[in-house]
Amino acid sequence: MSTDTRLRFNKKLLENVPLPPSGSRLTFHDSEVPGLQLRITDRGIKSFCVFRRSKRGAPERITIGRFPTLSVERARVKAKRYLADLGEGISIVAQQRDAALEGRTLDDVHKEYLASRGVTLVTIHRKDGKSVEQADLSPNAKLKASTSRDYISAMAKKFADWRTKPLVCITRDMVEARHLLLSEASPAEANRAMRYLRALFVFASDYRNSEGQPVIPDNPVRRLSAKRLWNRIERRTRYIEPDQLAAWWQAVQSLKNKPQYRSREAHRDYLILLLLTGLRRTEALRLRWENINLKLGTLCAVDTKNRSDHVLPMGRYLWDLMRRRRQASDSDWVFANPLTGCRITDPHRQVVNVVAKSGVPFSPHDLRRTFASIVSRLGDRLSYYTTKRLLNHRTSDVTQGYVQFDLEQLRSAMQAVEDFVLQKVNSWELDAGSHPGAKPPAWRRGTTRRGTPEGHSSRRRNRRGSRPTRSICGIGRDRQRS
Repeated sequence: MSTDTRLRFNKKLLENVPLPPSGSRLTFHDSEVPGLQLRITDRGIKSFCVFRRSKRGAPERITIGRFPTLSVERARVKAKRYLADLGEGISIVAQQRDAALEGRTLDDVHKEYLASRGVTLVTIHRKDGKSVEQADLSPNAKLKASTSRDYISAMAKKFADWRTKPLVCITRDMVEARHLLLSEASPAEANRAMRYLRALFVFASDYRNSEGQPVIPDNPVRRLSAKRLWNRIERRTRYIEPDQLAAWWQAVQSLKNKPQYRSREAHRDYLILLLLTGLRRTEALRLRWENINLKLGTLCAVDTKNRSDHVLPMGRYLWDLMRRRRQASDSDWVFANPLTGCRITDPHRQVVNVVAKSGVPFSPHDLRRTFASIVSRLGDRLSYYTTKRLLNHRTSDVTQGYVQFDLEQLRSAMQAVEDFVLQKVNSWELDAGSHPGAKPPAWRRGTTRRGTPEGHSSRRRNRRGSRPTRSICGIGRDRQRS
């Protein structure tokens, strides 16, 4: 409970005032300047403040400074100035709040923006003596971990010298010059960094002063749109052509474990899964055995790019491959390093090996485009909505919300993709060479000598002169020639 005491402030008197009981605070009032107070905590901290009701508002308490750093005489001068403003209806608290908003730096807004998305910055001290910032995501974070890392990296590398600048001091000319400088190294990275800077200014546009006016009225990143300065980034379209699949497949199947490279076969099966499912790179890397249902023949990519779980049925070849991996694995990860039991993280080295052996340049995401291209080749009987469902793409199309798919319907489509790939790479011989001594996989049963499922020969005419159509979703029908 606080105790009020009226005194005539002087240095000697204030140095000897008693401390309040633990957990309480004492307030002393100056008899010479009404409204000037000295507040003392139980830890001995003494602060001058002004407490007075403004002419048009609620009571305000303004801290002036700490005693003895601030002398009694200087405290009285500052108190009289504040009291005069309060008497004229000027809110000192509002002025201080406005000044704080105008002084908000880019780093302050960066941290507030991430915090509003459920991301906290944590400083990690490395062994080499350097400190780096990492993202700590809450369970309900609105940003994915990769997005948070990109934002933190942009602030640390692209705007490091701007972090202490007040946001109101960043001008359009500065933004244009920085974008031009960043574009020299990477046009795409320059665009990405400026999009994040634009998001920070949009976030800060909600700051309002005491009069309700925006503290930051202009977004300087708009200069890039007004002058058409955004870098033109061509969409990547590379994929593996059908006539390149055989060479690529042989190179992938040649990846064998060695004493110094124990994870090559894990990379081999990882690349095959990307081709046969169209999963994104990290979605496949993060697969655990709890996400694989070998009884039903399905896999589930958890927390995908669009924040939904993506369930896909497996074709017969992939299903059999997963069974073999499960029998040989004692890790929780589907694609694990046998030495550490942890998942593989970077397939770049083995991708380079496959490119060198096959002469087919590709990246993990090119395999996703290859999968989508194969789906498009299956004919018009595979609907547009089925393709989007296989690729786990979302749209604002209202009709798509009414179209529902069962797993068996999708399984026939996945099997058709497998059949297309295996026919192109002459799967029978390649599989026998890749897994010596292994039992014939399920997909091989009931096939012709050419490795094509019975009743699905696409090159042979029947006795009546009809030509079978291409197998769509595992279904082949004869079309009579007119």
